[in-house]
Amino acid sequence: MSEKSKGLLALLLVVLFPVFAFFLSLSQPQAQDKGLSLSGVSFIAPTNTPTATPTATPTSGSFDANSYGTVLAWYDFSDTTVVLEATADPAENADGIQIITTKGTSPIGGNANQATSGDRPVNTTGVQNSLQIGRFNGTTHFMQLANGKDTLKNLSAASFAVVYSADGTTTTRSLFEFQDGSGGHRLKFYHEFNPNQWTIDTKHADADGGQNCYSGGGNLTAAATWYIAVGTIDISGNAVKLWVNGTQKINCTTTGSGSWSNTDSLENPVIGANNLYDSQLFDGDYGELIIYSGDIGDTNRDNLETALGTKWGITVS
Repeated sequence: MSEKSKGLLALLLVVLFPVFAFFLSLSQPQAQDKGLSLSGVSFIAPTNTPTATPTATPTSGSFDANSYGTVLAWYDFSDTTVVLEATADPAENADGIQIITTKGTSPIGGNANQATSGDRPVNTTGVQNSLQIGRFNGTTHFMQLANGKDTLKNLSAASFAVVYSADGTTTTRSLFEFQDGSGGHRLKFYHEFNPNQWTIDTKHADADGGQNCYSGGGNLTAAATWYIAVGTIDISGNAVKLWVNGTQKINCTTTGSGSWSNTDSLENPVIGANNLYDSQLFDGDYGELIIYSGDIGDTNRDNLETALGTKWGITVS
């Protein structure tokens, strides 16, 4: 072959080889998918499949009551930074200590205190969902909410959430109470066992008949069962509602002559006792108590129940 012919053949190969490589790539999809490279050019097809975003796993520390309404008072027995064996920092959270103070995270509600030895609930670790709780004995234990007597003063509505498990099955147990200035109930929530039901008292329930609302038959409570109870009271309209583990248990309108005085209460509010601490003391495990200003609404309530259920490992319907 002449030199001229060799030159023409080389030129032809240079011109035709890219075309040949292109058609070869079309006829070899498996080679293309595996990244076949011809003449230094990769034929890997681009992909539009998005990379999955990791889903954050909720933890107990991620819960914030302020995400669901205006917090007036919040007492969380699972928070190792606020449950104290003594009133001074640092916090002491050993299993079995007597809880002298549970700090409130809202300046309105103040701290929950119990100065009298023997009347203090006991810090107990690794209970529900591996969280610590306050254990009340049903005979002497309660906590008083210092500087919190005006928490519900002058409100037109209020909401609350409480996480708990009651042990006693034969006696009514008070979860919390806020007094009015004349000694009646501004708001009281208790777990009743005769009959077994949830009850909310408001607007001088003891002094004026018809000021309480209760779940009634078919809504039996149970001992050693963890509950997330979320309630609302419309003070001006007398409407009272309660949901337990996501199911509505109370929806009623109070009657009678009682009213809120909106003056300072005779006693500071309490956790785990009746108004004068002489009856209905709570027997069981207390997770946390949150008091909100106003009716937080259905959306916030649903989200609050879900978040508390995740935190405490409680199934919410």
